Amino acid sequence: MRNRIYSPRFTPGPAIVNLSSKTLEPQEIETLEKGPKFSFLPKQVPVADIVSSLESALHKQYPSVSNPDEVRSGLINILYNSQKKFKPPTNSTPENLQDIKILSNLRKDPSIIITKADKSNSLVVMNTTDYDNKIFSHLNDTITYQTITHDPTDQFTNNIINELKQLKQNGKITPQLYNKFFPRGSFCPKLYGLPKIHKQGIPLRPIVACTKAPAANIGKWLCTAFKPLLYSQNSYIHNSADLIKNLSNTSISENTIVSSFDIVSMYTNIDVTVSEELLKNKIEENYHLIETSATGIDCEVLMTLVKICNKFSMYFQFRDSFYQQKMDYPWGHLYPGY
Repeated sequence: MRNRIYSPRFTPGPAIVNLSSKTLEPQEIETLEKGPKFSFLPKQVPVADIVSSLESALHKQYPSVSNPDEVRSGLINILYNSQKKFKPPTNSTPENLQDIKILSNLRKDPSIIITKADKSNSLVVMNTTDYDNKIFSHLNDTITYQTITHDPTDQFTNNIINELKQLKQNGKITPQLYNKFFPRGSFCPKLYGLPKIHKQGIPLRPIVACTKAPAANIGKWLCTAFKPLLYSQNSYIHNSADLIKNLSNTSISENTIVSSFDIVSMYTNIDVTVSEELLKNKIEENYHLIETSATGIDCEVLMTLVKICNKFSMYFQFRDSFYQQKMDYPWGHLYPGY
């Protein structure tokens, strides 16, 4: 018999939602309940990783911090002082060795997929066939997608390099930016899905991992450069604390009706040409907001970089097959939100 669904209300850790035909043993459930971020203690303090995470958090969550260098320096001092007192843990305990064995066996089981749920810390166990069928139900849309016979990553990488060389030779970008944008160690973007366990039928949210795509370096830079445009929007909500602050002065009557709307396949319903034109107008009207973050690059060059990202990001891989998106924005776009 299949395991029951474990609710977060009854378990000390993240829920385990077993949708597969495999019955999980109690020891397997106990290991999985440690969550998707479970790992063994490092043998030394990972100073570089912690500092990198802090810088990312300061940039994304607290962009208004006036002294980020002082915060970074203070953290580094604390970490190095604690490292002197740090005693390497012993990870080879019987419990840890059992966890390693369990996770290894589950990973090797080809009949199941274990993945994080969408909008939840739950872990979901699915039959591989069910997972694949849900993904293929998206890919069967022949209006939006088509299969291609080979991986075009090398070709796209060369195309991007040629475009960047042209921009550098014409003095449109500096040698420093050319090196920053240059694609290194590129891989084909991979498609995966997160189960929406809060919805009927448990559909998958399709996501394309583009972190090592040929245009990823350009996309990351554009995302940072365009951040001030996003912050300037009246509709922009920075985080939950910002939402509470905005609502604190809002008066809601007893007869108010609150409704929510679900956007279906948002990226694949965005017209690329229209969105590029809207972005261009936004940049021209508000260039003063991004002049610093865009390092003085003019609107024309910024839009050239945007079009490079759009043109060479419309493909991905699932299992052993490659697909090209024929229209609109790709899943997991390199600079979302603009």
